[in-house]
Amino acid sequence: MQILFFDTDKNQPSSDKITLSKNIFVNSLIPLCSQEENPYSSPIIINNENINIENVVDIAKSGKNIIQDRTIYEDARIFAPNLHKMGLMSTRDFENYTSLFELMLSLVRPPDLIIYLKSSIPNLVSQIQKRGREYESSIRIDYLKGLNELYDQWYDNYKDGKKLVI
Repeated sequence: MQILFFDTDKNQPSSDKITLSKNIFVNSLIPLCSQEENPYSSPIIINNENINIENVVDIAKSGKNIIQDRTIYEDARIFAPNLHKMGLMSTRDFENYTSLFELMLSLVRPPDLIIYLKSSIPNLVSQIQKRGREYESSIRIDYLKGLNELYDQWYDNYKDGKKLVI
């Protein structure tokens, strides 16, 4: 059984989680994607997706029940569309990335369960401020709003397995 755990607050502990140290570095780069005219949005999100697909492969090889707080879906279905909509990722890069993601998705099985921890924008901002990470201090409200809308849309349209919203 593979269980994937969506956490929009990113502050919930998970059990028996496969974590790669490079996730910390890449996740610290994600706020850079939300800044205007950033040429690194596409390489950062593609690199992050590479790490996510490595995690999925590691999970499959482990044979264990896993709760994972990041998935291969988030970058492709939420972050990349948001960057593209905001004009921070070119149409060419977005279409190329989407095509690559569809290929990767065809090679892995969907999770048995998606748990979406829904959060409001004020709560997200509060959590970001509590963490006090300097690299998150420049995240724009419109970026968070776009992410929340895309999380909701994606969750509502997800048909590949069981799902639960909290």
